[in-house]
Amino acid sequence: MAEGETPKGPGGSGKSSQAVRQVADAIAKGLVNGRSVDELTSDLESRGWKQDDARTFVTTIDQARRGAQKAVDAKPTLRRGLLMHIVLGILWIVAGVTLMLTATPQRDLSSMGVAVIAFGVIEGAWAVRGWKAMK
Repeated sequence: MAEGETPKGPGGSGKSSQAVRQVADAIAKGLVNGRSVDELTSDLESRGWKQDDARTFVTTIDQARRGAQKAVDAKPTLRRGLLMHIVLGILWIVAGVTLMLTATPQRDLSSMGVAVIAFGVIEGAWAVRGWKAMK
């Protein structure tokens, strides 16, 4: 793309998808640096984009940026919650083993212990799977 050249909007005579990608990157940087959607839309209009196309393009990039930021912001909270479920799974397993070890002929708690252990394994495995998926 030549110096100062901006590709036309959708339906225009854009040079290539690479040129549109460069404009999208510039818009994303502008949004991160505090420029408003209206300012960026006006910039595209001054370079030959139709108003509706420019607003749609900028708004789409802004929504994608906000969604990505929400995902980044939510990650520590999600990790903390998953860690809590891993610990709870371990505690359930310990409780189940304790039930099985304290069973007597008068109080057969082994079936309840197996159920509690199974619950702990399911909860812990679910949390570990979620933790791995976050990487």
